[in-house]
Amino acid sequence: MRFKPFSHKEAALDPSTREEILNVAQKVFALTGFKEATVRQICKAAKANVCLISYYFGGKDGLYKAIFERVGQSRWELVQNQLGDMTNITSREEYYLRLKMFLENMYKEMSSKPDFFKLMHREMNEGMPRAEEVIKKFIGNCLGLFEEFLEYGKKKKFIKKEINCRFAGLAIINMYLGFIAQHATRPDFFFQEIPDEEISQLIMKTITSIFFNGVTQ
Repeated sequence: MRFKPFSHKEAALDPSTREEILNVAQKVFALTGFKEATVRQICKAAKANVCLISYYFGGKDGLYKAIFERVGQSRWELVQNQLGDMTNITSREEYYLRLKMFLENMYKEMSSKPDFFKLMHREMNEGMPRAEEVIKKFIGNCLGLFEEFLEYGKKKKFIKKEINCRFAGLAIINMYLGFIAQHATRPDFFFQEIPDEEISQLIMKTITSIFFNGVTQ
């Protein structure tokens, strides 16, 4: 299976200005949603000229999509580094270690970007009206390689043959996304009895344990 890398326009002016606009826009879109956020509001917070939105991104819609492209490219490179070259795995223990590291690192990377994943959760719940193409590419590439890694495990008899690898991959990604979005949106509702510094570790360990061991004795 071959995967296409993400592409984005190269900024001709100061790259740090472009990045700052993206950072601020990500926070604003996550907080208020696409419709309520304004270009003027974003540029004021980023201390940037309003004209730069058109220059760098072609407008508000392009800015919104560029946020997904940036994280998607980073995520894809990380997945390639962790799950690529799977054919050199020769033992069950090595396969499990690689899989465990991937699951834990995926959660750590997701939880380090709560604004983005809150934004993505919002976009997906709304039916992906603005970023469907880039989200499909982002999730599709990562899920495709994860599925390939699981299929390799089935072939080598490292994991159960009855596992549907596509659904297994979707299940773990959606569990992570759901927990991160809930924690970012209403931590007081779902996690009120747990100290904040313990939540990420607890979520990561619990989901990883369920994936490896199930919940029954």
